[in-house]
Amino acid sequence: MRFAVPTYSENKFSGIIIINIFMKSILKDITDSSLFIVSLVDKDGEFLVGYNEVGEKILDYSWSRYLLQKADIRQYAPRYFDTMLHSSEFTSDVYNSKKINSIIGTSQELTLILKVKELKIQEIKDNMMTKMFDTLLLVLLISGPVGLLIALIPSLLATKVYNASRELKERTVIFDEYLEAMNVNNIISKSDTEGRITFVNENFCRVSGYTEAEVIGKPHSILRNPDEKKETFKILWLTIKAGKTWKGFLRNIKKDGGFYDVDIAIMPILNLENEIVEFVAIRHEITELVSQRKEILTIATKDPLSDVGNRYKLSLDIQNNILNNIAIIDIDNFSGINDFYGHTVGDEVIIKFSKLLLENLTNEFELYRLHSDKFAIHNYTLDSKRFSNFITQLNTRMIESVIDTEVESFDIVCTAGISSCDNDIIISTAEIANKYAKKINKKVLEYSKELNIEEGFAKNITWTKKVKQALHDDRIIMHYQPIVDNKTKKISKYEALVRLVDENGVIISPFHFLEIAKSSGQYIDITKVVIAKSFAHFENDDAEFSINLTMEDILDNELNTYLDEMIDKYKVANRLVLEIVESEGIEEFDTVQKFIYKMKNRGCKIAIDDFGTGYSNFEYLIKLDADFIKVDGSMIKNINHDENMKEIVKTIIDFAKKMNFKTIAEFVSSKEILDTVEELGIDYSQGYYLGIPSATTEKEEV
Repeated sequence: MRFAVPTYSENKFSGIIIINIFMKSILKDITDSSLFIVSLVDKDGEFLVGYNEVGEKILDYSWSRYLLQKADIRQYAPRYFDTMLHSSEFTSDVYNSKKINSIIGTSQELTLILKVKELKIQEIKDNMMTKMFDTLLLVLLISGPVGLLIALIPSLLATKVYNASRELKERTVIFDEYLEAMNVNNIISKSDTEGRITFVNENFCRVSGYTEAEVIGKPHSILRNPDEKKETFKILWLTIKAGKTWKGFLRNIKKDGGFYDVDIAIMPILNLENEIVEFVAIRHEITELVSQRKEILTIATKDPLSDVGNRYKLSLDIQNNILNNIAIIDIDNFSGINDFYGHTVGDEVIIKFSKLLLENLTNEFELYRLHSDKFAIHNYTLDSKRFSNFITQLNTRMIESVIDTEVESFDIVCTAGISSCDNDIIISTAEIANKYAKKINKKVLEYSKELNIEEGFAKNITWTKKVKQALHDDRIIMHYQPIVDNKTKKISKYEALVRLVDENGVIISPFHFLEIAKSSGQYIDITKVVIAKSFAHFENDDAEFSINLTMEDILDNELNTYLDEMIDKYKVANRLVLEIVESEGIEEFDTVQKFIYKMKNRGCKIAIDDFGTGYSNFEYLIKLDADFIKVDGSMIKNINHDENMKEIVKTIIDFAKKMNFKTIAEFVSSKEILDTVEELGIDYSQGYYLGIPSATTEKEEV
C-alpha cells in the first residue's frame, strides 16, 4: 500500500513524503480467519475487499469498480442486502455486519461483513463476535486510512478463500442434514453442568409424556428408574464430569409412570478454554427391542416340546450358584421306540416322561431337557449325598411307572448319572456318569474320579484319531485266515480279517479299534477298505473267501452300491461268501432278506457268523436261506470241558444237516478240539491250530 503526504514550510509547499505499507501480512490476517469470511463493501454494497465465482472463474472484486464489472453483496446475500447496508449493526444465523466509518474516522461509508464459516454454539456467537470486530478494527486502524484498502489483494489469496468457503458451505449443508436426521430419529435433551434440563426436542416430549415447560429447569433425575443401580449413575457422572462420553442402556420413567428403554450417549460440550459448559444426551428408544430380546431369551432358554428349560438355561442357572448338583436321566432304549413307532409317538413319550418327572420334583429342583430323551435335574440346596439318595428314589419311581400313548403303553426303565463337580465340568461329568452307568449296567451312578471313567473316554478319542490317520495313510490292511475242509484236510477257503498298522509298524488286532470305529462313524470306511483290498487280492485266485458284514453295512445304501460296483469290477461273485454277524441280532429282517436274495442271485454265498450266541434263532435262520453256519468260537473252545456246551453244538449240527447247511467251527486252537469237531461231523474248521491270519494265501494240506 502506498500513500503520499504533502509537506509545507512556512505555509509553502515544500515536498511530498511517500509512505509504503506492505499489506500482505495484514490482509492475510483478515482473510485467514478460521471463523468468518471477511468482506468490506462501500455504501452501494460493492466490494472493496471480497471475492465471488462467476462461471468457472474466480474474480478478484477489489478491482471490480475499475474494470467496470459490477459486483456487490446482493449477489451473495440478496435476502439481507438492504438490512446490512442501512443498519449500523446486523446479526443473523449466517451474516454479521457493522458500519465502521465512524470508528476509524473516515468520511467514506464502509460496512464490514462477516459470514460464519461454521455452525457455532450460541456462546461463541454472542461472546466472540465483539472480539472479532475489535480485532479487525484494530488491524484496520493500524493499517492507515481505510480508503487505501482498495489496494491490490492478490488473486491467489482470493481463490484460496473462495475454495475454502465453498467446501465449508458443502460441509455445512451435509452437517445440517445430519442434525435434522438425528433430531427426527432420536430423543435429545441438553442440561447445564448441574444436570438441569435446558432443552428437549419433540421426540423427548412425545415419548416421555412431559411438555417442554414441565421439564425445562428440572433435573434429569425426574426420568430416573428407581430400580436402576445407584452405581450406574455414579459412574455416569464421573465419566461426563471428566470430559468423556458415557454410553449405556437405561430404563426411563414416563410422566404417567410407565417406562421406556433407551440406548443413550451423554456427551460433555466444551468451550474454547476446554471447560464443560453443558451436556447433551442423545437417546434411541429400544423398548420394543428389549421386549423382543426377552421373548428371544425365553425362546432360547426353553425347550419347545417339553416346555421346560433347555441346556442353555441349565448353563445359565449353574453359573448363578457356587455349589450345584446335577443328575442326567434318560430312558433306556428310547431310540427303539422312535424307530419302531415313529417320532410322533416318541415325542409323546418325551412329553409324558417330562411331566412324570415334574410330578415327582419339589420346588428345590429344576428340570431341563438337554436333547432327545435326555433330561437334567438341577439342585443347589442339598448336599451331594442327600441329592444322590433323592435321585435313586426318583429313578425307582420312574421304573415303576408306565407311560400310556394312543398306540402303546411303555414300561419305563431309566438310567441316571449324578455329578456335584465344579461348575465348568458339572454337566459333562454327569453325562459321563450316565453313559458309564449304562456300560456297567447300573441304574444310578455318581461321578467320581476314582472310577477312571475319563481314561476310557480318552482311550476312545485316541483310537478314533489313530483310525482316522490310518485310513488317511492307507495303513488299514488285510490278513487272511485259512478255513480247512475237515474231510480233505486241505484249505478250502479264507476269511478276510482287517488289521491296522500303527505308525511304528506294529500290526493291531481289530479288537482294539473296531467297536470304537462304529461309534465314531468310521466303520463303513473300514468296510470299504476290506472290500477293495480283499477283492483285489482274490481277483486272480480261484479260492473262496469271505468278508464280514454287520447290520450297519447292510443298511447303508452307499455301501451296498459300493459292494455291487466292486463285485462287477473284480468278478468275484461266485467265490464270495458274505458273513452276516449274527451276534448283533437282525432287527430289520425284511431288509436283510432282500439283501441276501439280491446277493445270492449274483452268485454269492451267505454265512451266519457267531451262531449260538444269545440272538440265535433257528426260525429266522431258515428264512435267511444261508449256505454256512459258523458255530461261535466261545462254544467251540470249551467243547471238551463243558458237556452242556457240547450238547448245544450237537443240536446246531443236527439242525444244519437237516436243513442242508454247511457248518464251520471257529476257534479251533488245538488237536483235541479239532478231533472233537471232526467227530461231531462239522464240515470245516478255522483256528490258530490250523493257520494264523497272514497277509498271504497259500493252499496246502494241513
